[in-house]
Formats: sequence, structure tokens, C-alpha cells
Amino acid sequence: MKRILQIDGGGIRGIIPAIVLEHLEEKCGKPLGQCFDLITGTSTGSIIGGAIAAGVPAKKIRELYADKGKELFTRRTLLNPFNWLRGKYDGERFKNEMGKLSGINKTGEQVKFEDLILADLTPRFVATTFNLLSQRTHFINSWDDKPYKKIQDKSRKLLDVISWSALSAVYYFDPITVDNFEWQDRLTGDVKKGAFFEDGGQGAHNNTLGYVLAEILACRWTQQEEVYVLSLGTGYQPHIFHNGVLKKGISFVKRLSSYLLGCQAGKESAVTQILAVHYICDNKPNEHPHIEFKRIDAPLAKEKVSDLDKVEYIKEYQAIGDKLKNSISQNDIDYLLVK
Repeated sequence: MKRILQIDGGGIRGIIPAIVLEHLEEKCGKPLGQCFDLITGTSTGSIIGGAIAAGVPAKKIRELYADKGKELFTRRTLLNPFNWLRGKYDGERFKNEMGKLSGINKTGEQVKFEDLILADLTPRFVATTFNLLSQRTHFINSWDDKPYKKIQDKSRKLLDVISWSALSAVYYFDPITVDNFEWQDRLTGDVKKGAFFEDGGQGAHNNTLGYVLAEILACRWTQQEEVYVLSLGTGYQPHIFHNGVLKKGISFVKRLSSYLLGCQAGKESAVTQILAVHYICDNKPNEHPHIEFKRIDAPLAKEKVSDLDKVEYIKEYQAIGDKLKNSISQNDIDYLLVK
């Protein structure tokens, strides 16, 4: 059986899936990096997924959010004019804190997190980041076994890749530029250089289930064995408008704010991808091998999901995570422990 973990973006709300994963790791009795074959994540999901792939205990990841969250999301002082046009927070705080963690490479040796490269990871790992120069989301992976790929990612530092995905969100952090980052032109296939990274969730892939389905298809996994996909959200706003507005109408301003501020395309992309997986899983339920899909997420009030840095709600996010961890069943644990 192939086991896949997918984690959405969501800033400080990453504490929700972190708690679910801590519970799952306790139940499995071994590091989750040994339980999954492929881990994908966007933004805060890339922090969690990258750490899990590196063998960091899930408890340590949860503590990073719960115990260090308020410190990491300490705003730069506005008394310094140089900060007026900079990101709200200093991403180096996150990198320094993550650099203190220890990971495990493929040979079982303990390695400083800051020294790990993608090729060191035991499970396959994918993180997304949006590049303003290429105008698309890049899926940076740890194995590069696709013959059409002219660019190898596996020698990249894990902490760098996580930073490109999670610590470059516009308004929250400073942009990250990498002059020698190589990417392929989407039409010609020519290799070009340069990246102006912004958070992976700023494109249409804050949820990476579409990529997961593509990887399952490309690897032809379901032709050989069962596939288990565990998809973890960070909370979502169930709706923006209520039915009552239909009688009054929706103003142009509200429609515009929904498009510009509500990340309309990104939200639709997540729902579409989740429904697509359900469709594939449910269309032929008696066919074997097949895909077993588990999605764990929770609706949140607008004020608790509108921004990525709501540290004042950390305790409430923890309570949601504690509730959601009960969604893990014995079947889920059995899937991860099967040889």
C-alpha cells in the first residue's frame, strides 16, 4: 500500500493539523516519516510536512506553533521607517527556530535541520511556491525521477524550500529572491533562471490534492496496490454570503472584495480538488486496487480564518485540533502500519 499525506496552508492555524499528526504518531508508535511514502504541503503545510518527512517528532512541530507562535508572530516595530515597506514579520525568526530542530537522514543519522537537503528525506516530499517571474506555482520535489524534467530539485536545502513556500507571503513576510533558481518555460520547455518567491498558497494550490492525483496516475500506483490519502486542512470559512443577500443583491464592492481579498480562485481550487478525489474514490467503490481517502478539516468563524497570524486564537485552534484528532480511526492507523 502507498500512503500519502497532504497538508493545506493556513499560517498559525497549522497548529490544527499538527495536533492531529501528534495524536496519529502516538497511535502508530513510530515517526510518521516512516509511515508515509509521499508527503505534500503548501505554506504552513510545507513546514509541517517537511518536518515530518525529516523525522522530526510531531510533538516538536506542535510545540513550535503552540509555544512559539506568539513570539514568532511578533510584529516589526513601526518606529523604524525602514520597516514601513517591509513584511509585517521577520521570517528569519522562523528559520532560526526551525534550524534548532534535528532531523534524520536516509541512513538513520541525526542531522541539523538546517543542513538537510531534499535527497536526505526518506519519504518523497513536495512543497509548492509561487514564482512571480514564471507566473505559476512550482512543485519542488525530493526525487526528480521524471524523464522530462531538466531541473533537479533534490540537492536543494530543505529549509530553503520551506522558506520559499511558507515565509514569503505578501504583507506578512519579505519576498525571497533567488537569482539562480531554474525553471522550465511552460510552452517551450526551455530552462530559465530567476525567482521572486511568494507564498505557495497565493496561487491556486493551497491544497495539493490535484498534484497527489497526478502523481498517483503518473506512477500507476493503483495498478499495483492500494493507495491511502490523508488530507489535513487548517480550518475554512464555510461561506461568505448568506442566502438572505439574494433578496437584497450583492453589491459590486462586495463582489470585488470577494475576488481580490477573498482569494476566490484559491478557495474554489481547494474545494474542486477535494471533490475530484471523492469522485475518483467513490465512482467504482468495489474496484481493487483503489484509493482510500480521508479528509479532516473544520469550519471556522470568519474572524478566525480571515488572516494567517491570529495568535490570539491559538487556544481555540488547539481545541479544534483536539476535537479533530478523534477523527483518526483504527483503520487509518492500520493503513499506516501495513507493510
